[in-house]
Amino acid sequence: MRVTPLPTTNMTALNYTDDPKLDRAMVVVLASLLGALLLVVAVNAIVRCILRRIRRLSPPVPEPGAAALPPSTAAGLKEDVLEQIPVVVYKSEVDIFGTECPICLTEFNEGQNLRLLPRCSHGFHLKCIDLWLLSHSSCPTCRRPLLDDDDTP
Repeated sequence: MRVTPLPTTNMTALNYTDDPKLDRAMVVVLASLLGALLLVVAVNAIVRCILRRIRRLSPPVPEPGAAALPPSTAAGLKEDVLEQIPVVVYKSEVDIFGTECPICLTEFNEGQNLRLLPRCSHGFHLKCIDLWLLSHSSCPTCRRPLLDDDDTP
């Protein structure tokens, strides 16, 4: 009995790039992955656009901790009421809470005119507090209203 040896093939000589079935399968897989990626991106963009429009059309929801401002702090003061708030000249011995303006954060200098709020005794530079009080009617530091509800302008 004579045994014939099986033909040996060189394993490094096998090249899978020559197989047309493998090339088609690779193209189909890559095209499918690319299509799936584009589909996910498109759906994401559509959902974000819809959510943005819903948020724009819905009424604003107040934050849980935010309270509505009382009527006296909702509007600014008129200029004639603003003129009635006392103005003092700053000296180091003047009884003012703090040594700097809480609005612009610069220190008070000797001889500067400051507006001293009557209910809380907080002092501010004239330009700083006048601009604030034209749009608000409360102290910017403690939020205490400057007017009673019956004094509302």
